[in-house]
Amino acid sequence: MQARVGNLRLFKYVPPERVDILEHEKIAFTPPDRFKDPFEFKIGINRIALRGQLKELSEQLAAVIPNYEKLSSRQRLKKRKEIFRQSKVSEKFRESFVKSVQTRSWQFGILCLCEVNDSNLMWYHYADGHKGFVIEFDVNHEAFRTLGGVWKVEYVSGPPVFDHTKPTPEIFRFKPDYLKYEAERRILRPLSEFIPEKNSDGLSLYFRKLPRECVKAVFIGHRMEKKGREKISELLKGTKAQTFEAVPSDRDYTFTFRQK
Repeated sequence: MQARVGNLRLFKYVPPERVDILEHEKIAFTPPDRFKDPFEFKIGINRIALRGQLKELSEQLAAVIPNYEKLSSRQRLKKRKEIFRQSKVSEKFRESFVKSVQTRSWQFGILCLCEVNDSNLMWYHYADGHKGFVIEFDVNHEAFRTLGGVWKVEYVSGPPVFDHTKPTPEIFRFKPDYLKYEAERRILRPLSEFIPEKNSDGLSLYFRKLPRECVKAVFIGHRMEKKGREKISELLKGTKAQTFEAVPSDRDYTFTFRQK
C-alpha cells in the first residue's frame, strides 16, 4: 500500500563513502536481483492454484502413458497419480515456480528508506558500524516527490502466496519478519527511465537526480572520521540542512543526537 507522505520522516543509512550522494546530488535505485537477502521477492503458491496448474500438466502426460485412450477414467487418473508420485512432479513444480519468480529479470529499481534514525541494528548493518551517517530527506520537497510514491513494507512470517483467482501480490512490499527492525519504505522506478552507468565491476548502476536542497538533516555516526565530517559540512554549506552528531549513552545501549 502506498503511504501518504505528509509528516512522515524518511531516512537513508549509508556508509561513509556514500557522501557521493551529497557530492554528486544523485541517488541509486537498486534492481531486485542485487538484494542480499535470499528471501527477498519470494512467493509461494496455494494448493488450489497448484492443483490447477498440475491438472493442466497431467493432461499432457497422456502422450507418455501406453494405451491411454483405451483406459477408463478411473484408470487414467490412477496412472497420472502414479507418475506424479514417482517423479515428485508437484514438489518440482512448486520449486520451479518459486525459483522462476526470484530469478526473473525485474525491470524496476528500488530506493530503500527507513522510518527511524536511531536503530542500533541499522547503524551497525548499513552505516558501517556508526562510521557512516544517516540522511533525512524533506519528503515534501518537490524534487523528492518526483522520485515516486512511497510504499510501506510489510513484515510477514511467510512469503505471500500466488492465487490465480486473485490479483498477484505486490511481492516487493513483503519481507521476512526477522527484518522488522528495518522499518522500511520503498520507492520504485522503471529501469527504462534511467541511463545506466557502469561501475568498476561492469555492473549497471541506476541513478536519479536528487539535489542537496532535498536534504533536511544529516546525522553523523560517532565513529566517523574527521575527513568525512568535514566533507559533509562543506557540502551542506548554503543549504537549510541541519547537522547532528550521534552521542552514545553512558547508562544504556541508546544514543541521542547533538546538533552541531
